Amino acid sequence: MAEREIQFHRLFWETLAEYRGTPKYAALRRSILDFVKAKALSFDPVSGHDRPFTGNELRGVWHCVVGKADATTLFYTIDGPVLHLAMVGSHNDYSYNGNQFRRDRATATRIANTLAVPAVDSPGWPDFRWRTPTEVMEAIELPELSDAALARIEEELVREQEDYARFERHTGRPLLDAPEDEAYAYMDAVERALHHVSSLRNTRFGAHHWLRTPYLGAETGVPPKPIDGYTDAEIARALRASPRLREMFGIQESALGRFRPDYDWRGYAGKVSNHGHRPGFLEALREGADMAARAAADRAAAPAPRP
Repeated sequence: MAEREIQFHRLFWETLAEYRGTPKYAALRRSILDFVKAKALSFDPVSGHDRPFTGNELRGVWHCVVGKADATTLFYTIDGPVLHLAMVGSHNDYSYNGNQFRRDRATATRIANTLAVPAVDSPGWPDFRWRTPTEVMEAIELPELSDAALARIEEELVREQEDYARFERHTGRPLLDAPEDEAYAYMDAVERALHHVSSLRNTRFGAHHWLRTPYLGAETGVPPKPIDGYTDAEIARALRASPRLREMFGIQESALGRFRPDYDWRGYAGKVSNHGHRPGFLEALREGADMAARAAADRAAAPAPRP
């Protein structure tokens, strides 16, 4: 038996786009994902609301309710081992309880027209708005954005590493005023989001991402660690904690007050990359990382101040 394949068509993306930006969009996408995963295993009906039309106009077309609250419906066809996702619609797109038969013809025409041209793996959404790096990591549709949209997000994340303006807008305070653990967690999140977007730009995999991720867009791999298994943020913490490491990179003790808990240290990044082989560097880095970890543990174990 030929391997099952699921194809996405232009009208599917166009009608799905009508739900973007609405409160129901995320739930709808997860419902469609559940449908796609089930059909990848078997073309059998996924529920009692998944059945073919029997009328003349829409004969050969299946419909499956995927929106529990408003009966949002997927329209699709099956051609041998290939399932064609054709359209997202509702009861308004076909005759229901014996009424409005003219809708059948209009919907049948739209579906026939979209199936007559090649499938479209990705819609290339042109925009995506985000407030926090976590929203980027968990974005349902990130793999479907156009390369220009991904490039904009990449640029925005790079700017965020420089000034953390979004953090301040979202929390109402500068990163400098945030607790150190929160600041470093946010730095790590920006770093992971930037790596994730850059990876997507380098390895686009179209509609196949529907079956490759826990839910759409949530490919949350940790970026490669640059030196001896340490992330950029971990190296920053080590630099703050270790006088020996700071001395190696010319960071004066008096400058620590101006040394923000973010990526100010990137001015020394070239030295880190080019001189990681220097005698004693990795030892000093490990020592600094251990000192930072112990300091964090001590802060966590310290009793809360009395009110």
